[in-house]
Amino acid sequence: MREIAPSAGTTIALLAILLSGCGAPNASPAPEVIEPNYENASLGLAMWYPEGWWHKGDGEQVTFAPSEEILRVDHKSGALMFVGRSSLEGQSLEEWYADQDPLQSSDGWQFGDPTPRTIGDQRGFIVTFEGTDPYLGPHTRGFLAAAEYEGWRYAFFAMSMLDNWSEYGPEMERMLDSVGFIERE
Repeated sequence: MREIAPSAGTTIALLAILLSGCGAPNASPAPEVIEPNYENASLGLAMWYPEGWWHKGDGEQVTFAPSEEILRVDHKSGALMFVGRSSLEGQSLEEWYADQDPLQSSDGWQFGDPTPRTIGDQRGFIVTFEGTDPYLGPHTRGFLAAAEYEGWRYAFFAMSMLDNWSEYGPEMERMLDSVGFIERE
């Protein structure tokens, strides 16, 4: 039997066919790009929020909620996300979070451990929580996320009643995913 040596062209074509699918099953999908529909140059923040939601705030903070009523008076239903900016005053994010001990030692609340999280292309963390507050009423679930940008601490506090978390939680996580830091005025 005579061996037939494949030509260089045949070898390249076979390799191209064999390798054309390589990496596809294990490749990470590109992250979804969520275009901001809210921009606040005083705060140095751009982000997306769901259609139909409301927002209010000043230069140092903003709160988002699915209804104007929740923003004005009724914090015991629906959901809300608060975003605030303040100086770190020489502290790291970790030191700032450690100083929030009264938050973590409240009766009736369970806090997860801080998990590293990129927020607006900046190093940050996220902590989940769940519990019942006598002032807020029903059982609540949410997260506290924070990132540092140009010496400022940005805190993102999102919460809803536990019964509503499956509806609002994913939207507030998308809001956090959409954050971009912009030049401040």
